[in-house]
Amino acid sequence: MSGKQKLLVIAQHVDNKWFDKLNQEFEVLHLTNIDAVVNLADHSKPALTFVHASTMTDVKEKTTEVRHQGMLSEVPLIMMATSNDLQDKLKAFEFGCDDLVQEDIQPDELLARCHKVIFDKLANDQLKSQVNMANRAAMQAMSSTSDLGVNIQFFLDSCDCSNLDLLGMRMLQATQDYGLTCSLQLRGKYEIKNMEANGMAKELESALLMELKDSGRYFDFGARTVMNYGQASVLIKNMPLDNDERYGQLKDNVFSLVQACDARLKALDNMKTIEEEKETIIKLISRMRGVMEDVDEGFVDIVRQAAEVVEDMGEQIDRVIQFLGLNEEQETELERIIGDAINRNEAIFTRGLKLDEGFAAVLKRIGYLTDDPETMDISAITKLLNKS
Repeated sequence: MSGKQKLLVIAQHVDNKWFDKLNQEFEVLHLTNIDAVVNLADHSKPALTFVHASTMTDVKEKTTEVRHQGMLSEVPLIMMATSNDLQDKLKAFEFGCDDLVQEDIQPDELLARCHKVIFDKLANDQLKSQVNMANRAAMQAMSSTSDLGVNIQFFLDSCDCSNLDLLGMRMLQATQDYGLTCSLQLRGKYEIKNMEANGMAKELESALLMELKDSGRYFDFGARTVMNYGQASVLIKNMPLDNDERYGQLKDNVFSLVQACDARLKALDNMKTIEEEKETIIKLISRMRGVMEDVDEGFVDIVRQAAEVVEDMGEQIDRVIQFLGLNEEQETELERIIGDAINRNEAIFTRGLKLDEGFAAVLKRIGYLTDDPETMDISAITKLLNKS
């Protein structure tokens, strides 16, 4: 098998001088008329077509016929005519020829012209290939930029979502921007949310997502893909199976959305937990306040009763001391003991009142915290505990 490039010559008669010259460099296929091209096998597609024409009208007709041959439509074409002045060359280029030569051209020049046309074709093909690659790269970059914008917008919007309904709707809006039809499941600590694009839930999709939530990050079946991350799962129903590159991009980009969903879901759970803990603390403080008020009232009452008991005892002793048969010295000593006990009891009562004042101040500060729970903060409780 020859390693030479194929050259197709279409002419009724050929000049042996240039034909033999071409045959030295190329594997020349000679046809007498254009209609015979249909008989060529596919593997006989030439690198160059060389057609003999007489007048410029003939050049136009034969150029059209050659270009209508499917095999030769993109093959470089050189026309040979009786004239090749500037106007004829311009017309030939308009007709679709790559070059126009005169019948009396020298064989070496013709060979050089053939190599030049073939080289130009190869260079143009390479340039077209590079342009196509650049276009594909540009389109991919534009697509990636658009995808990045969708994700960034969702990341920003998700920070403002205060409940699972808003988070789910934002997520499904982002997947719609990708042209995807999805079902979403958010498994929060306090509730589980199943959603479609219309905000409602479908039984089958909800059950499927719950069943596959522990099946790994990706679970593919047909044009459907389930993505799981933490407490969030999404079912994509229309993955592009005919576009492997886009298929991979969507998997990566949508999975980032699922991760962001999980992060916000955990944040919402933590916010809810903190709110419940705050309510519990408020209830506990209110309960403690009630108990402390009861203790305060009981303490004051006990101190008062103790003081009254001592005073009553002193009065009773004063009434009966004259009937006890005590001498004056004994009576004086007994009165001193009773007076000292009364004084000490009064001192204890005074200290109790001061303690009660401090206790009342603590209750007042607790009241400030529990009377308006919306404005209560942990730092206020910490300050209260430090003062106490």
